[in-house]
Formats: sequence, C-alpha cells, structure tokens
Amino acid sequence: MEAEGALEGLGGAAAQGVAQGDVERGRLGDGGRGHGSTLPGPSDTACCGGTATTCEDGRVTRIISGFAGSTTLAVPKTGTRPTSDRVREALFSALQARDEIRGRRVLDLYAGTGALGLEAASRGAARVVLVEKAPSAARVCRENAKLVVGRAPRGAAPAVEVAVRAVRTFVEQSARASYDLVIIDPPYDLGDSDLAGDLAALVPALDDDALVVVERRSRSGEPTWPEGLERETSKSYGDTVLWWARRVRADEAVAPEADQPEADQLAPQHAEAQPAAPDQAR
Repeated sequence: MEAEGALEGLGGAAAQGVAQGDVERGRLGDGGRGHGSTLPGPSDTACCGGTATTCEDGRVTRIISGFAGSTTLAVPKTGTRPTSDRVREALFSALQARDEIRGRRVLDLYAGTGALGLEAASRGAARVVLVEKAPSAARVCRENAKLVVGRAPRGAAPAVEVAVRAVRTFVEQSARASYDLVIIDPPYDLGDSDLAGDLAALVPALDDDALVVVERRSRSGEPTWPEGLERETSKSYGDTVLWWARRVRADEAVAPEADQPEADQLAPQHAEAQPAAPDQAR
C-alpha cells in the first residue's frame, strides 16, 4: 500500500517519515488558504538516491523566482518530463500579472517533480497540494518541497502537501476543497477522454472564479471543457500549448471563440511550425 502521513515542518515531525496507508500527504510550512509523469527523461546523474539534478537533454530544473528563486530541484531518474523553464516563466509571469498566485490555494495535478506547484509556493501561494501517483516521483516532490519551504522567510512559509494518489480519485474526494488555481500537466499519453473526465471531476473542488491551466501538446487539440469551466485563452510555445479556463456558473457561461492558440511572441520562429516530430519523452 502507499504511504499516509503528515510532515508538519522541517524539523522533528518531518524527520519521522510517514505511516503506511492508502495515501501519502506531506504537509510542510505554516501557510493558510510535470511536470508531466510518463516516459523516460532525466539523466543518470545520481543525487539523493534514485534522483537526479539534470534531465537527459542536460537541462536543470530550477525554481525561477520568488523566495526560493534559483533553487535547483531534484528529478526522478526515470518517468518525468519537467515543464521547460521558458514555459514556466511565461506561465507564472502571466499569473502574477493577473494577481492569481499570492495568497491562493493551488493544486498541481500530475505533479511529477512538483516544479509547477512549488514555483507557485515560492511566489507567494498560501497552500499548495502536489498530486502524483508514482511513488518515486512523489518522493522527489517531498524532497523538493522541503527544500523550497526551507528557504521561505521566517513565519511566512507556505503549506505544501504531497498526495500519492491517482488524480481522478483525489479530485473526486476533494469536492469541498475550494482551490483558487489548478495547474494540470498530464502525461503525453493521457487520452483526451481521460483528461475530460479529470476536468469534470475537478469542477466541484474549485472556488468561485477559480483558474485552471492545462498544458498539452499542440497536436492534442483543445481539451473538452465540462459544464462549469469556460475557456479564456490559450498560448502556444513551440509544440506546447497552455489552455486557460475559468470556473463559471451555468448562467454565466459564454461560448468561447473558435480561434487558434495564440503563438508565443517571444519565439516567432515557432508560430507557424507544424508538429511533425515524434513524441518527446516526458
């Protein structure tokens, strides 16, 4: 069985590990209210027993900004495909410009290394939950969470939890959670219907006006939005597209415009690119 327990700080309670059970939930910090996860990716550079600090292509995953800025994160030796720094920086710059991070309750689904949720923690989120089914990746999430929370200003650490559970199961059991921001970076091989099911199950766990951001390959097409989620915009970065949607009541829903994802203006060479390359490792 997977583990269950709580890490309630960086000292004694954290050092005690977790008990055996159905779910592992590591809680770090004192705050208030993948990334990706399939296919080989990281290198064999040993670190922390079974983890690495560089991906197979030589990239290093770091926290970009905030109190833990420049902190290098561990990655599992196999099985994850962290979101590139370029995409993360663009995403979080846009989120900060909208004031969608500070003080928010953030859910990171298919967390992988936890880089997306922990970036939010570093930039002022009050509470972050990292959901990752693979035990090896969840262990890395805990390592990275302890590292990031340990760099928070005294008395201002965010609460960070790690849940070792399938995404669908977790969101179905979180109907009263009221998350403000949800970031979803599913595996490349997650089918469109499975993603649609995850999104439908997520809606009851969202606060009013919550924001949901989904990262997908451009060839995957737009996600199927359930009742209660309305697409706001999309932005493409090469073969990656970020889809933004907002929690709405049924009487507020407006049919989205049928347009193409906006290309990243910082990289016009990708604007007209056609996704012809084979799938990349996650």
